[in-house]
This record gives sequence, structure tokens and C-alpha cells, in this order.
Amino acid sequence: MKCSYFFRLEGFLPPYTRHGIFFFCGMELAWNAFIMAINQKFLDLATKILPVSYKMFDDTVAKNNKGFIWSDVELVQLNMYQTKLYCMWTVSTIIILYAMLCCVPQFCVTEDRNGKDITFCIKRPIVGYLMAPVLVILILMGIGVFLWQWLSCQSDYELFRSLFKKSVKEERFLSELEFRLNCIADEKELHRNGSSYWECDSTIERSILGSRWLNPLFYINIIWHLIMFMGFGFVNKEYRRLFKRNSKNPCDEDDSSQTFI
Repeated sequence: MKCSYFFRLEGFLPPYTRHGIFFFCGMELAWNAFIMAINQKFLDLATKILPVSYKMFDDTVAKNNKGFIWSDVELVQLNMYQTKLYCMWTVSTIIILYAMLCCVPQFCVTEDRNGKDITFCIKRPIVGYLMAPVLVILILMGIGVFLWQWLSCQSDYELFRSLFKKSVKEERFLSELEFRLNCIADEKELHRNGSSYWECDSTIERSILGSRWLNPLFYINIIWHLIMFMGFGFVNKEYRRLFKRNSKNPCDEDDSSQTFI
């Protein structure tokens, strides 16, 4: 089968079959649910760690710690990092809700002129012409915000890591972080092992979204959407042809000009 078969315009235009819509919207819904969950987790960590870290950084500046740079520029960058998480979470949520909405017409069944059941999208292709562009625009918005994260979040990660490492860590700040992150270490265990390891270190080290997550997600995003679009064109076209054959009147089997209602 030639690759061009998957990219023929016929499969991407209305009317849309139930199988094609469920395939396309299901994959997009699953992807955005995954992305939303990741951003929700990092957003939760950011809201717990960054406010305390800001106070720690301000305290370090007040102590005139040489080599420590904390100004409005760094503050804006870290606040913008949170904005990226909010944007990605919001766009993903909207895509999930709209993808579910796109599936609703597939449950509205009516009859064609031969008395056979068809979905509302098959009978009224205008529904597809109205809803599909909105979904595509939302998907492009989601990809755009994700690219924004992929291109810039690593610098946010490196900035926070550098600032946190160089800052003066007063006991009151560490205690607050332990309480917020629920990672209070067992002092007896630390004393017995002779270790100076702070249990929250690993959590804070992984608290900012960076290339460790975004690089794999970037390639998965490309492959996922290629499969999604190619598969949709193929599935929609094949099931539409099957429906067209099954919906023909037995008396008109030789009439090749019969079209959808």
C-alpha cells in the first residue's frame, strides 16, 4: 500500500464516520490527559516550593552573599515558568472537553432514505465542517504551548537549580519545605547512618520541568500525532466506503452515482 494512500484529502473531509471520530478524538484525549497530568504535578510542586524559595533567595541577598544574583529578572523568569504550566494545563483541559463534545453527535442516530441507521454527522456533513476546524485549531494551540515549554523550560530548570544551590538555607526555610513537601527525614535514622542527606533534596531536584521530561515527550508528540492524523484519514475513508456500499438500495446496486444523504 502506497504512503500517499493515507494522505489523500478524501479521508480528511466530512462526512466523518463514528470509527474515525472515536479514533482521532480518543487519541487526542489520551495524549492531552497525559500532558495535563504532568503539568498538574509540576504546577503543584511549583506552588509549594517557589514561594518558600523566593523568601530564601531574598534572605540570601540580604546577607550580601557574593556571587548570588537574584533580581526582578530571575523572579519574572520563574513566574513565567509557572505561567507556562498554567497555559499547558488550561489548553489540555479545553482540548479534552472539546474532543468529548465532538464525540456526542456520533451517538445521535437517525435513518437514511433506505431506513438504515446512520449517525447525525453522516446525514449532516455540515457538523463536521463546523466542528473539525475548531478542534484542529485547539490542537495546534496545544502543540504551540508545548513547543514553548520544550524550548524554554530547561533554562528555567537550570536557573532554579543554580539559585537554590547557592542560596543560604536557613533552618526555618528548610522546615517549611519539609512540611509542604511532606518529606520530613527521620533524624534518628540519619544519625545512625552518619548521613547528611536531606530527604527533600531529590524532590526539589526534580520539581522543575526540564529536558529530562520534555525531550522524550517532544518525540512522542510528533510520532503520536503522525499516527493519529494518518490513521484518521485511513479509518474514516475505509468506513465511509463500507457505509456507502451498505447503504445502497438493492435495486440500485449498479448505480455508481449514488451519494450520501
